[in-house]
Amino acid sequence: MFSEKKIMKQNLPIERETMFNPQSKVLYHLDRVVDFFNDKNVDPINVEIDPSNACNHSCPFCISGHIHLSKYKGTEFFNRQMMSKEILMNFAKDISKTQTKSISWTGGGEPTMNPNLKDAVNYIKENSKIEMGMFTNGSMLSRFDLFETLVKSLTWIRISLDSGIAENYDKLRVTNQSNNFKVVLNNIKKTN
Repeated sequence: MFSEKKIMKQNLPIERETMFNPQSKVLYHLDRVVDFFNDKNVDPINVEIDPSNACNHSCPFCISGHIHLSKYKGTEFFNRQMMSKEILMNFAKDISKTQTKSISWTGGGEPTMNPNLKDAVNYIKENSKIEMGMFTNGSMLSRFDLFETLVKSLTWIRISLDSGIAENYDKLRVTNQSNNFKVVLNNIKKTN
C-alpha cells in the first residue's frame, strides 16, 4: 500500500519549490497520487472546459483556427458550435459536487461568446470551493455583462494582448470596431 509518509521520506523538495517544476509537479498533489495508487476514485485536479468553438477574432496563427476561421468553412473540422445551456449547467452542477481544485475556461474559440457562461461561473462559485481562471481575448466582456461575475469569481484571467500598438494588434488579430485594441483596453480597465 502506498502512503504519503513513505514517499516523502525520500528527502524530496518541499511543495512550494516543486509547484511549477514539470518533473516534480505531481508532488504538489501527492494525496491524489496516493489515492489513485490505492484504487480510490480520484477527481481531476484541473478541468479545462471550452464553452465555445466560435471566436470573434480571426487570428491567422490560432491553434484552433481550423474550427472557426471562415477560410475553413466546409471542411470536416469547421465547427462554431456553442455548448448548450443544458450541457453547460449540468457540467456546473456535476463538477461542483467533486473535489476538483480548479477550472480553466478556455476555448477552441472565445469562451465569453457563450451566453450561458455567466450562469455556469456563478453556479460553480456559489456551490463549490473550485477556483476558476479564464483565457480570453477580452473583447466581449460587456456583451453578456460579465465584468462583476468574472472579477468576483475568477482567481485569474489571462487576456491575450499580442501587441501594445493598436494598429499592429488590429491587423494581427483581424479585428473590427466592436472587438479591436481600444475595446480590449477599455475592458481591461473595467475589470479593476
